[in-house]
Amino acid sequence: MGGLVAVLLAAITPCEAAVGRAVVHYNDAEWDAALRELAIADRVAQTDAEHVAVWLHQGIVLANVPDAEGAKAAWRSALELQPRALLPLQVSPRVQALFDGLRPKPADAPTAVALTPKNEPAASSRVPVVPIVSLGLAVVASGVGLGLAVSASSLFSAARVAEPSARDALRAEAQTRSLAGNIAFAVAGAAAVVALITFIVLR
Repeated sequence: MGGLVAVLLAAITPCEAAVGRAVVHYNDAEWDAALRELAIADRVAQTDAEHVAVWLHQGIVLANVPDAEGAKAAWRSALELQPRALLPLQVSPRVQALFDGLRPKPADAPTAVALTPKNEPAASSRVPVVPIVSLGLAVVASGVGLGLAVSASSLFSAARVAEPSARDALRAEAQTRSLAGNIAFAVAGAAAVVALITFIVLR
């Protein structure tokens, strides 16, 4: 576990680090501290993906303040760049419903299927190695991130009922795993984007 955390931390960006700290504050219900870290993350974000991640997290925190209008404004900004974005953290049904109300409605019309004309040879198939490898990395990183997130949540729960002597150690380990989990999710997202782009280019 320690080696995996070290590898993930080596690839973290300033924006991802600030988002990770915000998640730790969110798990402790420290809304103001979480919003301060997300404001920092928004300032140092370099890519659309980083901005989307920041705004999705901001919406979650604001929805818990609660500031429904502020949450919806943050989510609208994220959905404008990434219409299929999903909330990166586990939230209450109330918050999920607030977010789902902003998502674009799926089109009712069926997708047209292009048929290969009988008098034209089908295009030769190629094995898209890079997209497959990138997609595999995304799946693995997602699994690692999910495992770390579940582990961190369990440790946070244990810390709330633990003896004072053990509480700080449990909370510190939970914060480390929570940060590593968010980094793993960021790696998974980046790998998925690479897979999509290379698949489109190689078609």
